[in-house]
Amino acid sequence: MIEFGAGLLGVIVFAACAFARDLGPRARRAIVFALASGALIGVHRAWILRDAPPRTGITRALMFHHHVVVDRPVAAAWALPLVLAILFVCAAIWIARGWRPGGERRPWVAPFVLGLGVIAGRFALDRAAAPEPVAHAVGLLWWGVALGPYLQRSRVGVGATALRLAFATRLVVVGLNVLATRCDWGTHFSLARVERVALPFVDTVFMAPPGSVRQFLALVVLPQLVIWPMLTALIAVLSARGFELVRFRR
Repeated sequence: MIEFGAGLLGVIVFAACAFARDLGPRARRAIVFALASGALIGVHRAWILRDAPPRTGITRALMFHHHVVVDRPVAAAWALPLVLAILFVCAAIWIARGWRPGGERRPWVAPFVLGLGVIAGRFALDRAAAPEPVAHAVGLLWWGVALGPYLQRSRVGVGATALRLAFATRLVVVGLNVLATRCDWGTHFSLARVERVALPFVDTVFMAPPGSVRQFLALVVLPQLVIWPMLTALIAVLSARGFELVRFRR
């Protein structure tokens, strides 16, 4: 339930960024004020925790049908509130200025840039040992929910465009997976500590040495470049349809 609430918050923020130019001045000011307030609270909290002992977290990554522990990060206590403050400031600036990179001619640019921001934000939160519900709120799954209505309003093919966008962003994730695993950066992008994963629907366990080609193909390439892009496109189509139904009823 907590993760669903955090995910819903992520959808709202991503949607506000995607539709920033379409928001009225009053709604835009209200969202920016809320984000700026959160940033100030984060900075204040980071200052209070500057001498506190480090905190230890736990990071899981979804592999096939369940979450696997991939990292147990240790970070300074002030790191998490500071990272959250930076993310709030970035979102507030985006919304306040009504950014839409690429404009009307290239409507795919804005969600792609936003997707890169999501990846960077999730990496920073994992490094700061963020609690799982907080980290999960910054994810490409929720980005996909906000993607559908945005593409629908941009009058482009939702399914095909979402599939291409998801594939492009997941290519970045694949590169980050390789670096995080090779350099042992931790975060849910790293597979340096993953040696076995239970396979769904069959009573067997997939095993591969960390950093091996076999592990890379099965746990990175297959899900990131095949499964997740198709799932993101499906989510975008469903969210776009839901958006149209709500708008029609109004």
